[in-house]
Amino acid sequence: MAAPDAHAQCRQALATLGDVIAAADRDLPHVLGARVCADTVELLLAQPAGTPPAPFTQGRTKATWRIHLDNAPHADNFRDVLPALLTTGHLDDGHALLVNLERLQTATATGPDELVDRFLITAANELTTGDGPWFDVLAVGFPELHTAGARIRPCTDLTEALGLLADRARDLRGRLATTSDPADVADRRLHDPDGDWTLTVLISRNTPSPDQLARLVDTVTALPGGLAALVPGDATGAPARFALSQDDQGPRLDVTPLGLTVGPHLMAVESYQRLGELFTAAADTSDVAAGDPPYDAYAGESLLPLASGASASSASVLTDEQQEEASSEREPEQQDEVAEPGAQRDEALDAVQVSILGPLEITGTVADLQPKMAELVLALAFAGPTGLRNLQLAAMMGPDPDTPKPSDQLRQLITRTRGKLGKAPDGQARILCYSAYVYRTHAITLDWTRFQELADRGAKRNSTTDLWEALALVRGPVLDGCYHWWLETPLIENIRAEIVDAADLLAELELDAGRPDRSARAARMGLASDSYAEQLWRALMRAEYEAGNMSRVHEAWKACLKAIAEVSADGDPHPNTAALYRRLTAARHPA
Repeated sequence: MAAPDAHAQCRQALATLGDVIAAADRDLPHVLGARVCADTVELLLAQPAGTPPAPFTQGRTKATWRIHLDNAPHADNFRDVLPALLTTGHLDDGHALLVNLERLQTATATGPDELVDRFLITAANELTTGDGPWFDVLAVGFPELHTAGARIRPCTDLTEALGLLADRARDLRGRLATTSDPADVADRRLHDPDGDWTLTVLISRNTPSPDQLARLVDTVTALPGGLAALVPGDATGAPARFALSQDDQGPRLDVTPLGLTVGPHLMAVESYQRLGELFTAAADTSDVAAGDPPYDAYAGESLLPLASGASASSASVLTDEQQEEASSEREPEQQDEVAEPGAQRDEALDAVQVSILGPLEITGTVADLQPKMAELVLALAFAGPTGLRNLQLAAMMGPDPDTPKPSDQLRQLITRTRGKLGKAPDGQARILCYSAYVYRTHAITLDWTRFQELADRGAKRNSTTDLWEALALVRGPVLDGCYHWWLETPLIENIRAEIVDAADLLAELELDAGRPDRSARAARMGLASDSYAEQLWRALMRAEYEAGNMSRVHEAWKACLKAIAEVSADGDPHPNTAALYRRLTAARHPA
């Protein structure tokens, strides 16, 4: 059985396990791994867990639960409670063996250097590129995989990776302490599927020092799940061990604590390097023809290894009919992205501009943003340099306050949005993730921030130049036509008020300088943002009066009354507005 097939069948079994455990209101058993054959999956438990719920039956020991996949009910939504399943290879009976890295906690790989390195690059490739449930990967020493997918976070060394893992541990520990049972993170995923109980896996090609390994083991084992690690090294302090060796039959892998030996699932270093070249070429989204390097060198070659015991003939190319079926099943959103190859260029533009002083506009992207992507960018732009935690973003991106966006979907949204935004001039993504899973924008400007800078400076210096530049940013009502539930009315009202204040001050300064026409224009620019601002109607009437345009004074008064009537049919203007109109229309304009 090929590794991808074994992985898919194990996921099906675990999805069924999640459904029946949730329905029975039981705790998940501690699953160390799984034996997978053509029609059966046998879950290997850390200890006996009582009578298995149907359709599971007891396996060859009391610490195994078995399910025939023909008896497994179809799951509409997979409960991916055990996300980091790693294919180790095949047992002598031909069954594939997968291990649950989260339950193994910290595992070391030992043996001949070449075999250990091949085992680690194979594991890193499977963890970073496999489909299935979402989890985060902190990768040390795998530069070939930096562009392999959205879940990987490359680290320069183990010191950086350990720091990020410690941040994640603090975040998990805090949420475990402030929320109710169950204590185990896998159980939290089962019973709180929309919560952020994302697994973080650290995998390193570099051997940790004794102090680093001790710190790693302490960090991971201090929590009931949520963290896992796989590193090279021969140490007795780690909870799990992959011991590689070579005999006449080829490489062998002893898996502790399962006590099983497999023919390991290994990738050749040369294939791994070529795969890295393909990932790099794929990340450069400018057009590369299939006949151009590096694709021409690998046409028809499968760089993903077959599990031990599977022949090359069993890995056939999809037929045209299968390809059509796969294409038809692709999500609409994915089809849209595939249909826009020219729009996916990863160009480094100087700045992406988010404009909210009018209808929402986001310019400078390499491709048009879909509405949800624009909402994400808007939320992060409003947050400024402090950014937003993933839990905050999940809540804001949901359809209402009570329905947060699932973690997997949020991360996919962030990944797709990064691609549409393009790279910043320094080569970094425009949405960055910092420690403790805080997201913030990079090389994205907000017109409201620029407006505040100009308006504040103009007010302090009575500078008409700065105030005119600030008002030039105003294109209409703030976020006109934008109705995201998390947009707070006080925030919008505050922005409107600052625009009105700037326009009112500019109108006053221009009128005092003897430029009533410019004063009237400043008032109108402010009214474009807030047509109910009576102080600007008063400023407009004064300016038109000083310019000798009495007909326009009357027009401004009528427009003011009309705006008030839109709010309240029987509303009256402010006494100051009515008094000013009476005074201006009763007085003779000075010659």
